[in-house]
Amino acid sequence: MQDSPNDLLHLGDLALPDATVFGEQRVLGIMNCTGQRFLAEEDKVALTQLAPGQVQVWCLSRITHYRNHNRLLRERYGAVARNAISKNKSHIRAIRSAYNDAAPIHRHLPPEVLMEVFSHVHPATLMPRPRVPVLGVCRYWRRLLFHTPRFWANLLSLPSWKSWNTKYHDHVGRFGAAMALSAPQRLTISIPYCFAFIADILASHAARLSSLRVGRTLYNVASVAQVLEQDMPLLTHLAILYQPCFGKVLTFTLNLLSYPTLQTLEFEGAHFYTPSAPCTSLRHLKLKHCTIQPPSSESTLRSLCAVHNALRLFPNLETLSLVHSLSEDDHYGYLRPLPELTETIHLPCLRLLELEDLSAYIPLFLSHLMFPSTTALVLEPTDILPWSRRPLSSPFFPDINPSPSDPGAECNADLNLCLYLRGARDDERLVRWETHGDGVRPMRVTLPTRSSAYLRHDDNDTITLVAYFSREIVAVLFPRPVPATALGVTSLTVQRFTYFPRSAWEQLLRELPALRRLECASGGTADTLVKILGKHSEPPGEGTGFLCTRLAELALGWKIPNGTDLEQDRGELELPLQQDDNSQRVESQSLGRLAASLSQSLCNTLGRCLTARAGHCEPIRKLSISLPREHHYPIPGVLEEWQVAWVEQQLRRALGHLVLEIVVAFEAS
Repeated sequence: MQDSPNDLLHLGDLALPDATVFGEQRVLGIMNCTGQRFLAEEDKVALTQLAPGQVQVWCLSRITHYRNHNRLLRERYGAVARNAISKNKSHIRAIRSAYNDAAPIHRHLPPEVLMEVFSHVHPATLMPRPRVPVLGVCRYWRRLLFHTPRFWANLLSLPSWKSWNTKYHDHVGRFGAAMALSAPQRLTISIPYCFAFIADILASHAARLSSLRVGRTLYNVASVAQVLEQDMPLLTHLAILYQPCFGKVLTFTLNLLSYPTLQTLEFEGAHFYTPSAPCTSLRHLKLKHCTIQPPSSESTLRSLCAVHNALRLFPNLETLSLVHSLSEDDHYGYLRPLPELTETIHLPCLRLLELEDLSAYIPLFLSHLMFPSTTALVLEPTDILPWSRRPLSSPFFPDINPSPSDPGAECNADLNLCLYLRGARDDERLVRWETHGDGVRPMRVTLPTRSSAYLRHDDNDTITLVAYFSREIVAVLFPRPVPATALGVTSLTVQRFTYFPRSAWEQLLRELPALRRLECASGGTADTLVKILGKHSEPPGEGTGFLCTRLAELALGWKIPNGTDLEQDRGELELPLQQDDNSQRVESQSLGRLAASLSQSLCNTLGRCLTARAGHCEPIRKLSISLPREHHYPIPGVLEEWQVAWVEQQLRRALGHLVLEIVVAFEAS
């Protein structure tokens, strides 16, 4: 005989004998069981003789009585009285339940109001295993909760169901019971795997599913096919995230006609066959290591062609994300020749296109898509072979950015270049270009230099790669002939721990004649960049002898450069007026040496740079300096707010005639 939902979800330590008010069965609870609860016979009689307003006072006195009795039992008999003590504890738990049952809220609010409140309650987390603490408040609340479907639908939407362990059958039983109690509400389900017994539960409630997410998991998710065969008229979001082992890849059949309201489809590590009919409701498609397989009669069709051709079935796509799905049948990029595309797919509603794949596949795919000029592109060309020395190729084609109708529109466009690190241990160096402004397509291009075939182990070669891609991006974004200093990278951001030799930085800055803003968070690198900007050099074709002559804004993270001469910093410091106490003054002088050294290094380095550029380059309009709170070398110490203000004051005195605005603050944590 199959257990009813109430049997599976009932709170076990609140179960009462048949003679009690609600006559509920003793069942397994969803909370951590702490023992059964039983009212003593004399307590049952006493409760029936009390007025509702007297119950809670009586309960408190009886709880005190049982606690005192247990204390005496422990003192006189010790472990021998274990059973009697346990029995008294069960009486205490039952009386607590009666105390909650008699709460004034139950007498003043009708059950319909409480049920409406419960329908808006999102249950507490189910970690570390499924539990619903609100069920343990009292029997009255529990009974109402069993008749509040919205509460159980909210419970099922929690992602913490992923903590289930399939070896505990009661966990799955509770899941099925919650599914039954949630009827007829729509369901948002996110589960870590889909074994056969879970698929049976989902299939029986498929008509109410509005969102189904399975995984990300290493467990086999093949049983989800049983669910996908069902009619799901309310389904709007479907995600199957699988991490296949040993090359075993699953392929599903999607009957999109059975999901007439589907808007978001996400697959990872599993394939699906080309739908038999168009799906005009689909708005968002995301594939990762996944392809749309052609029918068996067209089994020789390449992955790129199959995905490309299938897009005609989704004419209303607004976002499209493909991660290593175009080259799924050519992981190394050289085993097979590039496929040929003969048709151009039109996606008039596309707002965002994300592509991460082998560099040769991206431009081929893009050149056979037609989408609006306002569509944002997020591109990350990668290669598997880090030792490859193939010719460089950019992921663009000439018509990727249609010429704007306004001839001066590109003047408002910005191209930002960012150098940063990524990965669990910041061990992957990346370069990112981003476009902003009018007259240019929104675009972000990321180049993972340390994990791609573009890698050059020499830092100068890496900078050569960055310069090459910068020129390629400028060529496709600003195709019309204009002066070299009027276009190109306008902003350069160097994040922490990004280091190159000085020659590499000089090579990069020489490729950025249109640079307007430079931000560097690395103290040592900032010192190097400032010295390069203040150096008078005469490379071929350079008229003024300075790099980045249009630079107008500097934002630098600063620390005392190694090798700075600190002997001259031992004199008296000009301290704020509020430091009047002698003991505070001694401490301030010891800490002030750090502030003085920072001020000196900033004034000297920036002063030489800005003085040399004056009259030859556009003036720096804004200078922003960020200082770390703690310093370790060459002067250990901790900066205070007043010291930062003092450094800013010194900079304004020394550089105010060269820079319009100077700001000094602590670096962001």
